[in-house]
Amino acid sequence: MSSIPVEVDMTLRLREERQRRDWSLVDVTMRTGISSADLSLVERGLKPAFPGWRSEERRVGKEC
Repeated sequence: MSSIPVEVDMTLRLREERQRRDWSLVDVTMRTGISSADLSLVERGLKPAFPGWRSEERRVGKEC
């Protein structure tokens, strides 16, 4: 079991996955409808990710 808090894990995974796919914040915004400003805040840990993002993350991942 990971000792990393869920919120931190989500922000790390979001940025890592975006970078792995070579996507900009704008690319993710176009695919999810989540603003690039919000994505940036979440990636920097300045705004919590909400539970619905997990389903968007999975949906977008399946499309590509």
